[in-house]
Amino acid sequence: TSRLSADCEKVTSQVELNVNVLLRSLLQALFTLGFMFYINWKLMLTAFISVPTVTVLSKAFGAIMRRLSKKTQKALAKSNSSAEEAIAAVRTVKSFAAEREESSRYSHELKEYQRLTMVTAGDYSPYAA
Repeated sequence: TSRLSADCEKVTSQVELNVNVLLRSLLQALFTLGFMFYINWKLMLTAFISVPTVTVLSKAFGAIMRRLSKKTQKALAKSNSSAEEAIAAVRTVKSFAAEREESSRYSHELKEYQRLTMVTAGDYSPYAA
């Protein structure tokens, strides 16, 4: 029961903290909007419209970049794995005269990595401008 009591106390203090932070943030936001409205209502409306729009677009862009980054990392890992396999089994590769095949496979995987890197750079350039 002492564990249950301790857990309940932890939950209670966390809920109190979260409510406190929520109320403080809400008051700060309302005060800031009111102050901005008092100074220049047109600028306040511009900020009120543009900030959420930029935030949503940035989140969408971040998701796209994360997905591309994962694909790029997988392509690089695949090419590294291919090189490691060929180097580790260099005697076997040489005995079957498969140097060209291994080189071609590694080259193909590197080209895929390069393609994904170029796509990432192309997608990032409008955002950076």
